[in-house]
Amino acid sequence: MVVDSLDSDVRYITGVTGLVSKTVSLYSRRVGVYVAIVGFLQLILGFIVDLVFFSQQPLIRPLSSAAMGIDLFSLLTSSLNLIGFPNSFIMFYLGLSIAGIVIMALFGGAAIKYALDNYEDPLKGNPRESLPFATSRASALITTQLVITSMILLIVSPVLIALLYEVVMLYPISPYAYIDVIMTSMPVLLTCLVLVIYVSVRLAPTSVIIIAEDLSAYDSLKRAWVLTSGKFWHTFGGIFLLMMILGPIAAALSFLGLVTYFGISVWLTIVPASIIQLFLSPISYVFQTVLYKDLISRKGLQAGSWWQ
Repeated sequence: MVVDSLDSDVRYITGVTGLVSKTVSLYSRRVGVYVAIVGFLQLILGFIVDLVFFSQQPLIRPLSSAAMGIDLFSLLTSSLNLIGFPNSFIMFYLGLSIAGIVIMALFGGAAIKYALDNYEDPLKGNPRESLPFATSRASALITTQLVITSMILLIVSPVLIALLYEVVMLYPISPYAYIDVIMTSMPVLLTCLVLVIYVSVRLAPTSVIIIAEDLSAYDSLKRAWVLTSGKFWHTFGGIFLLMMILGPIAAALSFLGLVTYFGISVWLTIVPASIIQLFLSPISYVFQTVLYKDLISRKGLQAGSWWQ
C-alpha cells in the first residue's frame, strides 16, 4: 500500500543534522526497550560467533574483540581473518554469521515496528506486540537482508578474491607485504567501496518499508530505490554524520578492549565489546525509522505540491 499523499506530514521532514538528532532523541527515551529487543540478542549472537572464532585463534582477540560480530561488516572482514583455517571451519563460521544476520533481520524488524509506533506517538509502542508483528513479515525481512548482503558481497568479491589470493601466496605474511598487497589493490578497492556505499544508501529504508507498508521483498527494494531517488546526498549525509558520532565511540571502546587485554585481564575485553553490542547496535534501526518517515513525507509533499 503506497500512500505518499497520506504520509506528507511536515513534522517528520528534517535536515541531515535533524535525522541524527531525532534518532538520538527517539532512542534515548526508550533505550531500555531497544536494548531488550535487539541489544541483548546482538550481544549473545555476536558472543557465540566470536567464541567460535577466537577458540581457534585466541591471540587475535585483542585486535578484533569489539569489532567482530554478526553484521555485514564483520562477515566481510571475517573472510580475511579466516586465512589459514580449515575449509570446513570457514564454511561453518560464515554459515553461523549468515544465520545471525537472518535472525537479526527479524528482531531488527521488531525494533523498527516499535520505533515507528513510538515516533508517531510517544505514548505508543508495545515491545510484546512488535516481534509477532515482525514475524508476520519475516519472509520479506529475511529475503531483503540476504539480497542486500549478497549484492554487497558480489560487489566486493573481486577485491576479496584478489586479497585472498595474494595473502595465500604470501602466507605466512609479513606486515609490510600485506600493506603492499592493499596498496596494489587500492583502485579496485575504492571503486568497490563507492559502489557498496551507493547501494547501501539507496536501499537503506528497505526494512522499514516492509514493516510500514507490508510490501513484498522485491517491491520493498524497488520502493526504497524510489524513495531515495534524488535524496542520495541527504540520506548519505545522515548516515555519515551518525557514523562520525558513533564511530569514535566504538573505536575508543575497541582501544579500551586492547588496553585491558594487555594490561588487566583477557576476560575484561568483553566489557567494551558488550557496550557496543548492547547500546550502539540498536541505534541503526531507530535511524532507519527516522529516515523513512522523512523520505516518505518529502515524497508525499512533493506529490501533493505537483497536484496543486
